[in-house]
Amino acid sequence: NRGYGDELWATCQELSESCPEVNPGALLTADTRIFRELFSQSQDQWALGRVSGTDLARETWRRALAEVGCSDNSVLELLISIHKRRSESFCKLFDDVRPFVETFHRHGIPLALITNSASDVQRPKIDTLNIGGWFKSIVISGEIGKVKPDPEVFEIALRELEIDRTGVWHIGDNLETDVAGANAAGIGSVWLNRFGQVREPASPVPGIEVESLTELASVLGPSR
Repeated sequence: NRGYGDELWATCQELSESCPEVNPGALLTADTRIFRELFSQSQDQWALGRVSGTDLARETWRRALAEVGCSDNSVLELLISIHKRRSESFCKLFDDVRPFVETFHRHGIPLALITNSASDVQRPKIDTLNIGGWFKSIVISGEIGKVKPDPEVFEIALRELEIDRTGVWHIGDNLETDVAGANAAGIGSVWLNRFGQVREPASPVPGIEVESLTELASVLGPSR
């Protein structure tokens, strides 16, 4: 999610306007640390759909509020509603996404969306961005009980696309899940390295590395 830190800060600030006794900076610090702790403990179950994003967020905010001295359940409910609204407003596409997708649509090339996440996290984002219609297949790990890099995740997408793996490429920003999974499934792997990360020698090797979808379109674009 682009601007996730800004989203959280805006949430904490807005809550403090209604509840001046809650220090927004202290709440943000507590929330950030507690989320990291809880997510590290439950990430696998979350991706498999056994822990919902809603429950994880609620418990994180509950503990964060308690840490800054607030145990009022009505404040927790207000905070959750503010965060939900702020999350929707901060959910944005990178500027190169829409033109990239439109290029492939013009040539009748089917697309799939594959993501490791709880369904109640990803489905609202897809709806907010209004991108569900872009894809012939949407595979969310929390809905199928399997996660990237398991090759079966990619096999499900291929079956729903009704194509074989010839000429198929998977684009992702994570070497360990996206690139490793695509390589294991026998399809092309693209590492979308927007922020100039350095690949460690032992990390999975992508077929293509690009900094943007604009750059990738010049390499894989159907006009070529």
